[in-house]
Order: sequence, then C-alpha cells, then structure tokens
Amino acid sequence: MFALDYYEEKYLPIVQQTPELLDKLAALPLWRHRRNHGVLYLSEDLLQQLQEAGVTGLEPYRDTYVGKPYEALARFM
Repeated sequence: MFALDYYEEKYLPIVQQTPELLDKLAALPLWRHRRNHGVLYLSEDLLQQLQEAGVTGLEPYRDTYVGKPYEALARFM
C-alpha cells in the first residue's frame, strides 16, 4: 500500500475502474497527470529495461525517506 496524494485520489480510481483507459496508459512507456508534476508513471517494460541497463535507484518500495513514509516506486498489479 502507498499513500495517494491529492491528485492521485482524484484520478487513480477512475483509471483503475476503466479497463480501456488503464490498458492505454499501461502501454505508454512514461506518463504523468498534467497537474501532478511530482509523480511519474512508467511501464513495467521500461522499468525492466532500465534495470537491465544498470540504472539504480528504482527500488520497488522504500517505507521511509528522511523519517517520513515514502514510496520510491510503487507497482499497480
């Protein structure tokens, strides 16, 4: 589980309940909501390619960051 921010509370339920939209977004390598500049979504394929290329810092989940709950990377399954 991870804490949704203000914008994610508004649009993620719609994305998750609309299979056609979810499929289209999942097919994109990268996407973000136009008002939520602090959150970047990437596809599982892109994540795998980045990790195979040696990119570090893409841990699936970190529960703390400077003493506060924080997700470095959260997956939607």
